[in-house]
Amino acid sequence: VYAVIDSRLRLPRFSIAPNIKLPGFLNALLGKLIEKVMSRAGLSEVELPGSPQFAKKYMLLAAGDGTELKDGAVSLWDRVAGLPSHLMINAKGDMVLYQKLQLPSGGNRRPARPGVEEEIRLHLELGEQLHAIFRDAFTRAPAAPVFRPR
Repeated sequence: VYAVIDSRLRLPRFSIAPNIKLPGFLNALLGKLIEKVMSRAGLSEVELPGSPQFAKKYMLLAAGDGTELKDGAVSLWDRVAGLPSHLMINAKGDMVLYQKLQLPSGGNRRPARPGVEEEIRLHLELGEQLHAIFRDAFTRAPAAPVFRPR
């Protein structure tokens, strides 16, 4: 798990999880399990009808009704949808926690994993992208200087 911390961010509490499609009744079972776990954490799913690309890849979970997230620019959610499709993101206040999930993509072959240095570099680049996306939508104005020289 990696974190981006910026004191200028003013993020509402929310989570982004990948939409995982399973065959048959398992899909409904997984959906109910996720819903139950998230409701115990005080989160509920927020629908974003203006961003079908995001809704296809991810589900957005937020505290309350998620009004401040719905009011966000559609491009914000489109930019998130353009990132790798298996991310878990949790945000609140000045912090974004993120993790790239290794989900199977079918077949018996496992993809070659990058070395440790390469994996860290990729995650740091991903953190920079997430910071840029959320900074543009949820940044408080910089404080005005208290002291002004004469």
